[in-house]
Amino acid sequence: QLKIISATRNFDRQKEIWENKWNGKTPVEGKDISGMAGAEKRS
Repeated sequence: QLKIISATRNFDRQKEIWENKWNGKTPVEGKDISGMAGAEKRS
């Protein structure tokens, strides 16, 4: 049985997740997006 404990993420945690992806610390779909142009990151 799956029990959801919390489905809430505060702004600071979400910002940290996004910035880690943007800066290449966390891969996005297996890719480092830090070197991509702005339009490529958003597509």
